Amino acid sequence: DRQQLRLVSPAAPETGPLFFARAIAPPMTTQNADVFDPLRRAQEALRSGGFRTASDIAEKLSLIPELPHVVRVPLGQLLSQSLDGGALRRVLAHPGFFADAPAQRLAEAGVMLSGVGAHREAEAALDAAVAKEPGNVAAQYFRGTLAMFAGEKAVALERLERSIAIDNGFAQSHWVRAMVGGDEGRGARVDRIRAGLSRAAPGYDGEIYFGYALFNELHDAGDSAGAWAALTAAARAKRARLHYDPAAQVALFDALCQTVAGETPVALSEEPPPFQPVVIVGMHRSGTTLLEALLGSQPEITDGGESYAFSVEWKYLLDRHWRGVLTADAVQALRGRSLASAARRYFRRNRPRAAGAPLMTEKLPSNALNLGLIAAAIPGARFLHVVRDPVETCFSNFRTLFSEACPHSYDLAELAAFQRGHATMMAHWRRAF
Repeated sequence: DRQQLRLVSPAAPETGPLFFARAIAPPMTTQNADVFDPLRRAQEALRSGGFRTASDIAEKLSLIPELPHVVRVPLGQLLSQSLDGGALRRVLAHPGFFADAPAQRLAEAGVMLSGVGAHREAEAALDAAVAKEPGNVAAQYFRGTLAMFAGEKAVALERLERSIAIDNGFAQSHWVRAMVGGDEGRGARVDRIRAGLSRAAPGYDGEIYFGYALFNELHDAGDSAGAWAALTAAARAKRARLHYDPAAQVALFDALCQTVAGETPVALSEEPPPFQPVVIVGMHRSGTTLLEALLGSQPEITDGGESYAFSVEWKYLLDRHWRGVLTADAVQALRGRSLASAARRYFRRNRPRAAGAPLMTEKLPSNALNLGLIAAAIPGARFLHVVRDPVETCFSNFRTLFSEACPHSYDLAELAAFQRGHATMMAHWRRAF
């Protein structure tokens, strides 16, 4: 589940969800003012909530044939917000950039490329970073993480152990290494994790990642009491870092459950769409990944993976920016509005992902929140709701360290309340659609 990944600078524990993904202000030069000025306008527009303005400027900049390399990472950050995979590849998977950029920037590029599913290009960026600076802990760590998800266990172990050797205090490496597992050497791994946890500053990311690493190792070792103690402590530390508002979540569920079929005009296309999305929804950890893998094995279905593509289209339509999939205010603002332009833009931007297949899966569990809007925007969309035993689902959520997803999952009472609200919402969607 790629939403589990969160890369942060060891030198700056408050860094956001993408490694080093801060708003970078490149040095101004007279020769490149035609690039730097619009880039800064786009950054300022996004900070003030102008999602459409920022997206349009970023897309135009991505078409410039020879961009200065210094602007490629900050431009990539803007394109990552709008999930513009094609533009992101043009900007970051560039031979000249790979040749000239320092290792740190290439590591950032690898994170962003992986975020839009460009895993081959991400590996190339990270391999270039490691070749330039073998001691770059971030490049080694993320390259190992990509290898883990690709099932390349030997490569993952080599890279992760290398990153730990470079900086034993880089807690994320211990966390992913614990997920890779293996009985051999577990005692030594537990000892070094405990040592790192004892040195971690309370309230920062190190405490969280070392805590979840300890939980994973002790759980695999069969130490249930020790694993539970490590998990509950790590979950408390993670919850303390989040700005999750349970009342806002209730308000969103309520707003969605007030939605009725036909309230938002159905977007009828004059031309047949290039593909139809198969939207797989459910609670996180309910089995959506397994279902997508089964469907993706069929020749007529492309495995589209997890994407916030629908939420991006609502943001673009409203010219607003918000965290997460959807908000109650956005639901109200979209009520009664035509979503035809959003549907056209979705198909234009995501057609390459479908790779010519008539069907493409969209497997973001949180698209359950978007279900009513998707049904109105794309009448041909199909929805599959995966249901697992609620206790098993909730415990699987509680034991998982996510990135920005599932902020409700680190407190058992909040998790149970979310599960009940989610079940009520899905029952409403079944009645309405």
